[in-house]
Amino acid sequence: MSTPPTSTDAAPPTDDALLAAYVDGELSPEAEAAVEARLRSDPAARAEVDELRKLVAVVSELPQVEPPEDFADRVVRKLRRARATPPESPALGLLVLTFQVLGILVILAVAALTMMAELDDRPIRGPVRETIAPERAPGGPRPPAP
Repeated sequence: MSTPPTSTDAAPPTDDALLAAYVDGELSPEAEAAVEARLRSDPAARAEVDELRKLVAVVSELPQVEPPEDFADRVVRKLRRARATPPESPALGLLVLTFQVLGILVILAVAALTMMAELDDRPIRGPVRETIAPERAPGGPRPPAP
C-alpha cells in the first residue's frame, strides 16, 4: 500500500511538451492558467521555461534559408519510393546478416591459409640458418669441415 504524498516529496517530472507549447503560445486558456500556477510553485519548471525562451530567441535570430525550388517535389518522390518499397522482414535481415558474417569468415580463413602457405614456402636465409643447432638441422648432425 502506498503512502500519500507529503510536502517533502519531489515534484513530478517536468512535462517538456506542455512547457514548450506554453512558450509557443499554443495552449488553451485553461491549460495556460494551469501551467502558470505550476510555474509559481515549481522552480524547476520556471527554469525550463526560461531555457526554452532563450532557445526560441536564439533560433529566431538565425537567418532565413530558402529551400531549393524542387524541394517539395523531391520529398514527395522519396516518400512515394519509401511507401512503394516493401519493408524488410526481420527474418530476411537476419538471414542477410548471417551470410555476411559467413562471407567475412571465409575471406579471413582463406587469407590466413594463404599467409601460412607463403610462410612455409619461404627459404630460411641469413643468420637464422646459422643459429640452427647441428643436431637439429635437417639430415642430422654434420661432420666437421676439414
